[in-house]
Amino acid sequence: MVTYPCVYHFLDRERTVQTLERLHPCIDKSLSPEDGLIRGSLGKVLYYAGLNKYYQDDRFAAKANNLLQEVLVNLNQGTTGVRASTALSRGIPGMGMVLHLLDQEGMLGRNEHLEKYLRALDTFVFEQSLRQIRAFNLDYLHASAGAVNYLVRRVAGNGRVKEYLEALVEAYAEVAITDRNGSRFRNFRTGGETDINLTHFGLAHGLGGVLLTLLNVYRAGIACDRIRPIVEQSLRFLLAHKRSPGELVMHANVFPVSVIESYAWDHTDNYARYEPSLGWCGSDLSQLLVLHRAAQLLGNPEWESIAREVGGHTLTRWQIAGNLMQDTFFCHGSSGIAQMYRRLYEISGFDQYLDGYGFWFRKTLQWVTAELEDEACVRRAGELLFGWTGVSLVLLSALLETDYPWDSLFLLS
Repeated sequence: MVTYPCVYHFLDRERTVQTLERLHPCIDKSLSPEDGLIRGSLGKVLYYAGLNKYYQDDRFAAKANNLLQEVLVNLNQGTTGVRASTALSRGIPGMGMVLHLLDQEGMLGRNEHLEKYLRALDTFVFEQSLRQIRAFNLDYLHASAGAVNYLVRRVAGNGRVKEYLEALVEAYAEVAITDRNGSRFRNFRTGGETDINLTHFGLAHGLGGVLLTLLNVYRAGIACDRIRPIVEQSLRFLLAHKRSPGELVMHANVFPVSVIESYAWDHTDNYARYEPSLGWCGSDLSQLLVLHRAAQLLGNPEWESIAREVGGHTLTRWQIAGNLMQDTFFCHGSSGIAQMYRRLYEISGFDQYLDGYGFWFRKTLQWVTAELEDEACVRRAGELLFGWTGVSLVLLSALLETDYPWDSLFLLS
C-alpha cells in the first residue's frame, strides 16, 4: 500500500529523523526482560525490520534476523519469555505475526521446515483459542482474540486455517450474549475470571478488539453470514451507550470504556466509566476504528455518519491534561493517538483526521526530548507498547514511502 502523500503536509522530516536517531542508541542497547511481543525481543525485531525498510541497510536486517533466531532457539529450549499460549502479548501468536510480517517484507527465506513449523503452530493456536472462547477468555492482548487475528494471516499459507476460522467464528456466536439491547461478550479478566455484569468496550481487553478481529475474518471472505449479525447486534449495543457530543464538555468520551449492566446506564458507577482517555487500548478512537471499518465492509452509511460526528468531537480535545495523557508511548500516549488518527484517515478519507495526526505527532516529537532525560523512560526504551520501540515505529511510518503495517498487530491496519 502506498502511503497517502498528503499526510506529509505537517511533517518536519529532518526533526523526525533526528528524533529517531536520538532514540536508537537507547533502544539498541536496552536489555529485553523476555522474548514476547509487547515488552520483549519480538518488538525489537519489528523495530529493526522497520529501520531496514527505511535505511535499506543490511545491518538492520541482520539484527532483526539474529534476534528472531535467538527467540526461536529460546522457544525450542524452553528458556524464553515466549509462552506456549494464545496470548498476543507474550505467546505464540505474537511470534507468528512477526514471522508473517517479516516474510511479507521479503526478509525470511522460504523453506519447507519453516512452513511445517508454522502449520504446527496454527493447529496449536486454533485448539487453544477454541477452548478459550468457550471459556469466555476473549481478550485481544492476553487471550483468544489476538490469536484469531494471527490465524487470519495464515489463510494463504495453510489450507486448513479457513476451517479453523469458521469453527472459531461459530464459537463466538455461541458465547455471545444477545437480547433486546444487542450483543456483547463477557469480560475477560487477567486472572482468568469473567464478570457477567461487566462489558468492556476497548481494543485491548474488550468488545472493540473482538469486533475488529471478526471484521478481519470477514474481510478474508470467511464466515461472513455468521459475522454480519454479530457485528450488527454488537454495534447496536455499543450505540445504545453513546452520548451526544454536543452535550459534552471538551474532554468527555462519547462512549464508555466499560459498563456494569446490573446498574442503569446513568448510574454513578457507569457514568464514571466515560473516562476522558484517548489512548489506543480503550477510548472513543477505538470505537471510531470499529465503526469506520464496519461501515466500509458491511456497507452501512449510518455507522459512517456516526463515526464522523464522534471523530469531530475527539478533534476538539487538544488540551493535554484532560485526556489522561501519560507519555509518548503507544498504548496510552501521544504516538499511539497519532497513529490511530492516521489510520482513521486512511480508512475513511475524512480529512480532519489529518489534523489529529499532525497535532499528536508534533507533540510526540516535543515530549521525547523531555523523556530522554527521564531514567524511568530510558529503562523501558526497548518496549513496544510502553517504550520507545513503538514510538520509533510511528516515526518510521511517517517517513516511509510505502506502508510498513507493523500496527496491524494492534488492529490499526
